[in-house]
Amino acid sequence: MPKLEKGPIPLYFQLERILRSRIAAGEIRPNDQLPTELELCNEFGVSRATVRQAIKALEIDGLIRREQGRGTTLIPSDEKKLTLKLHGAFEDLLKTGTTTKLKLTSKELVVPDKAVIADMDLAEGESVYLFEGVRTDPQHKNLFAYVEAHVPRSIGAKISIKKDWGNPYLIRRVEQVAGDNTYRIRQVAKALSVDARIGEKLGLKKGTPSLLLKRVYFNREGRVLERVINYIPGEAYELDIEMVMSGV
Repeated sequence: MPKLEKGPIPLYFQLERILRSRIAAGEIRPNDQLPTELELCNEFGVSRATVRQAIKALEIDGLIRREQGRGTTLIPSDEKKLTLKLHGAFEDLLKTGTTTKLKLTSKELVVPDKAVIADMDLAEGESVYLFEGVRTDPQHKNLFAYVEAHVPRSIGAKISIKKDWGNPYLIRRVEQVAGDNTYRIRQVAKALSVDARIGEKLGLKKGTPSLLLKRVYFNREGRVLERVINYIPGEAYELDIEMVMSGV
């Protein structure tokens, strides 16, 4: 049975690489069905969440298709479609925050909750640094966001909240300290009404409409460099992204 090892390389990334190698070796042929989630869980001894992350990466790259009632199959090369890929600096692509200033207000070593553990593929009980701060926008004097960022312990220990590094993104400081670069970003955005805790941080009444914007930054090996959530007043959010068709 193939063995996945807990360590700096996330389990889902190890599984994704194994599946890619099987496809490249012809063990999985065009129009063949991939093993089911349960079969992969049993084969590799991992959770469904880990399997789904690995499968999702293959789907994003246009290697497989998932159809209700038919399962997951490998797409023949002549049927693969052009996919939209983002080009340019991440700051230019992810416009939110580019005109803002980030001020970190606290730094604490914490044992994260289940949501953070899942996003960062951490071991139970593994501690990380939690940074809190506020993001202000000179163009909108009364608008700002409350920021929560989780960073691996080895990296966060070397970051000072007193230093102003002149960038609206903590990830740039994380990259400098880690000597590494962001390769992939997963972003989740959802509307919500602020609860009492977030409302107090933002100076808003409980129930005020806002946007939760979560980004998880990965390096080329799939290791999480940072997981950050911005809680943004609804009227302050604008997304402006240019996408270019790859292969054209």
